[in-house]
Amino acid sequence: MTTTSTSLLTQALLEKCRERASIYDRENRFFQEDFDELKASGYLQMAVPKEFGGLGFSLVEVGRETRRLAEHAPATALALNMHNYWVGDAADAWRGGDKSASGSCAKRRRGKSSRPATRSTATTFQASCPRPRRSAS
Repeated sequence: MTTTSTSLLTQALLEKCRERASIYDRENRFFQEDFDELKASGYLQMAVPKEFGGLGFSLVEVGRETRRLAEHAPATALALNMHNYWVGDAADAWRGGDKSASGSCAKRRRGKSSRPATRSTATTFQASCPRPRRSAS
């Protein structure tokens, strides 16, 4: 298992999250600015296997990034940990031989989304797969 030595979370991003944390708490609102910046940093893709277009971080690496975020913005880290937990669980299932998500993720990347009846490994990866980029034509 290889580990990533660099962090997705720059000090500047963490400081911005820290500055906004009390505002989100006081106003009791969703952490939209944090979410947008963390998404742009790749934070939401860290637990997704590389084969699905993610970063393929191990549980140790995801935990490290989550702890760093929690030191600056605890509520944001908690909320996004729920996403990373289910994606990580699906990734572990996939690595363990459950390939039920493979077709769903490939379809999602091609812009064709199938919707399984239950929340399964396939559904979790489908929700986490990057959408295909559309050319500006």
